[in-house]
Amino acid sequence: MVSWRAHRVLGDLLCSFHSCEVDRLIDSGRSHDSSRYNADVLEEAVTHIKSRYGDRGLCYFVLHHYLDRLVDILTSLISDYYESYALRYSVSELSFEEIYQRIRSEAYERLQLDPKNILTLLIYDLSDVLSALYWLYGGKSRRRQRKHFEEILERAHARILSSSVFWCLRDIVIRVLSGTRVYLDCVLCVVLGDEGFKSKGTLNKIAAALRVKVAKYRYYARMQSPAYDRLADRLLDKEKIVSFIGYMVKASCDRCQIELEHYM
Repeated sequence: MVSWRAHRVLGDLLCSFHSCEVDRLIDSGRSHDSSRYNADVLEEAVTHIKSRYGDRGLCYFVLHHYLDRLVDILTSLISDYYESYALRYSVSELSFEEIYQRIRSEAYERLQLDPKNILTLLIYDLSDVLSALYWLYGGKSRRRQRKHFEEILERAHARILSSSVFWCLRDIVIRVLSGTRVYLDCVLCVVLGDEGFKSKGTLNKIAAALRVKVAKYRYYARMQSPAYDRLADRLLDKEKIVSFIGYMVKASCDRCQIELEHYM
C-alpha cells in the first residue's frame, strides 16, 4: 500500500483534496482495503464519505484504492522487466527509456482494467473484467485464485446493479483515471519514491519480488540443473539492479516536472 503522505500529495494534485479520515476508513476497517473487493463495505463507505465530503471526498477515496493497486502492478511489471533485462531475454535489446515507456503504458492499462478492484465494474462489462482475470490468473496452478476472484466479481456485479448508490461513483472513477493518465509520470514518481527501501515502500516490495525470483532459480538449480545458479547470480547483480530501478525512478520524476510545467 502507499503511505498516507503519498496519498495526500497525489490527492491534492488529482482531487484538490485529502483526508486522514478517508485514509483511515480504507486502511483500518474490518479488513484492510475491504471496500475494494466487498460491495457491501464499499456501499457503506461511499454513503458515509459522500455525506461528509461530497464528490471531492469520493474522488480521494477512489484514488486511494487505485494507488494501492498501482504498487502491486508496478512491483510485478518492474520485477518482470528487470528479470528479462538481466537474463538477456526479450527486452535486453531495448534501452532503459524504451523499457520505462512500456512499463508506464502497461501499468496504466492494468490499472484501468483491474480484476482485483471491484470499482472496475463501474466502467467495464463483467465479461471484460473476467477476461482480464483469466489472463492474470491463467493456467491450472492458479485455478483456485481465479475462482476466488471470479466469485468476488460476480457478487459485486450483482450488488452494483441493484443499488443506485454506486452509480454516483462512475463519473468519479472516470475522473480519477483520466487525471492519472494526464499526470501519470508524477503518479509513478510519487509511488516509486514512496518510503524508499523501508518495509512498506514500493522499492522494497520490488526487491522482495526479485528475491523470490532468485529463490526460484536456486531451487531449479538443485532440482534440475546447476546452470540455473548462474541465472540467479545475474539477477543478484547489485549494480544492474540499482542502474535499472534507479532509471525508472529518475525517468518518472524528470517527466513529472514536465507534466507539472505543462498542465499547472
